Amino acid sequence: MRFYLIVVVGLFSLLIAAAPVQAGLMDEIYQLTDRKQYGAALSKLNQFLKTNPNDAQARFLKGLVLTEQGERNEAITVFQSLSQDYPDLPEPYNNLAVLYAERGEYDKARSALEKAIKTHPNYVTAHENLGDIYAKMASKAYRQALSLNGSSQVIKAKLDYIKKVFNSRADLPPPYQEREVEHLDKPKTPPPPPPSQQERPAQAFVSVQDDLFEVELAVDNWIKAWSSLDINRYLDSYSKKFHVPAKFPNYNAWVQNRRRVIGKAKTIRVTYKDLRVKLLDKDLARAEFKQHYWSPNYQDEVNKTLSLTREGKRWKILWERSDG
Repeated sequence: MRFYLIVVVGLFSLLIAAAPVQAGLMDEIYQLTDRKQYGAALSKLNQFLKTNPNDAQARFLKGLVLTEQGERNEAITVFQSLSQDYPDLPEPYNNLAVLYAERGEYDKARSALEKAIKTHPNYVTAHENLGDIYAKMASKAYRQALSLNGSSQVIKAKLDYIKKVFNSRADLPPPYQEREVEHLDKPKTPPPPPPSQQERPAQAFVSVQDDLFEVELAVDNWIKAWSSLDINRYLDSYSKKFHVPAKFPNYNAWVQNRRRVIGKAKTIRVTYKDLRVKLLDKDLARAEFKQHYWSPNYQDEVNKTLSLTREGKRWKILWERSDG
């Protein structure tokens, strides 16, 4: 099973009035973690936290470094303390859940993820991890049931179904994909359909929610590809009909520029929050969110708007705009 650990922390600077940040030292620490020099990074983090003990971003990064070093218990202590001091931040809850799940403490993991979702109902990663937890718990329960009644074909069929759907090893089902995500545009209660159309409107409502989720997933995948410098996956997030910025003569020129710029980058961190998705028609959607970009040489925060078009079974970016 793969649980998703949150490893970027741009959101914290927006939510917390912490002590003044020594930007140079934190940049150096980030570069050490990028080079996987975790011992040196931890030493400098401890140095930084002596003078900035309440800095949530540094504390969060310390939890990640401890996790990478295999110091799971210490990492849990860091994330627990952070979630107590800043209960409105979802990321520490998410990472606590990942660490609890690794220890087989699924009830604790579920509780932590539910707290993350309570603070941020549109937090896709927490929803996905919660689905994984339920899948793991279901698999474990079916196995226990089979140990008590090994002749039950119904239980075997259910366990086989989990294996088939998740395409995983027998003991570790992968991320569960059936997630219900609250959308800002989703009505609390769908309006009742006319009597003559009892079935079709209900089906349409379900379809709309599926489409909203798929658009959210497309945005999330694009952000992850960008942050991981996966240029091919990043470009594949765009439609070939993408409206390129005016300074480029055509799509191919824009692609060459993006390959050159992203290819030269050593580190990029992109995060987003407050994602709002709206379907404009059956094949066109709009996504709006706040985007935070960080690299060693440049940082910004913008309001981003994407127009996405459905191409086959995927949603791809047709147009984008950034407002500072």
